[in-house]
Amino acid sequence: MEETIKKMRLEWAAGDAKRDAGLTIPEGLVRHLDLIYGEHPENKLDVYYPEGTASLLPTIVSIHGGGWFYGSKELYSHYCMRLALRGFTVVNFDYRLAPEHKYPAPVEDACKVLFWMQQHSEEYFMDLNNVFTVGDSAGGQINFQLMTMLTNPEYAKLFPFPVPEDFTVRGCGMNCGCYFLPFSRLLKPKMMGPLFEAYFPEDYLPLIPQFKAQKFITKDFPPAFVMSARNDYLRFMAAPLHRILKKKGVESVLKIYGTKAQKEIGHVFHLNCHSELADQCNDEQTAFFKAHIQ
Repeated sequence: MEETIKKMRLEWAAGDAKRDAGLTIPEGLVRHLDLIYGEHPENKLDVYYPEGTASLLPTIVSIHGGGWFYGSKELYSHYCMRLALRGFTVVNFDYRLAPEHKYPAPVEDACKVLFWMQQHSEEYFMDLNNVFTVGDSAGGQINFQLMTMLTNPEYAKLFPFPVPEDFTVRGCGMNCGCYFLPFSRLLKPKMMGPLFEAYFPEDYLPLIPQFKAQKFITKDFPPAFVMSARNDYLRFMAAPLHRILKKKGVESVLKIYGTKAQKEIGHVFHLNCHSELADQCNDEQTAFFKAHIQ
């Protein structure tokens, strides 16, 4: 498994480098890099906001994807910096990765980021009354769990680490995510492939209630912009999440981008800063967030 993960990391890194070729740091931004939010070496984050910012801005927290074993704030920096140029403070963070760190390490790290924000909101122009989250692929799954634990104390109690009790999220972007985990006594993580085997512990059975976040959704779940693409291999999870949220009384918008012929508009296409359709998607998602600013 470890050799497979090592190979996949190299292959995915090559693909991301090709996607981001030629991109430069955009003008008009203030960047604070490698701020420490926790006790682990991986617990670092960046904060971006427009130059000239003198008051608190609505704030987006980005949870990167990468199959729980890959990804970094550096790989998401171009995407996050361009979100900031749309009028936001953006928090872009690293979390502990598999197989070196098993579930639920990234979820715990995401909670630590929120605690850090509570302590440093004025210093970095973060309006905690107007926080939004985005997460894609594995980051979408982490985002889904995080939103559920923030809005349902019974779900939060299932986890062995502190969860902010008074942290309000005004809206969330669920982007090409792997939201639903089908594990049971018969279906083990290692049966789902190396990504799942790398992230989820061998002794997973006591954790199954945590995996069923959809059973703990309440009407207090934040308004959601659920996004996928016609050629996204995780598209089959988008519509069910949208339906579940609507059934629970949660405001939800479902957007599927691209056509069957647009092969390049696939999984996490919105990260491609060269793509006009990615720009459209990110414009529409941030417009959704701005409509929920209070």
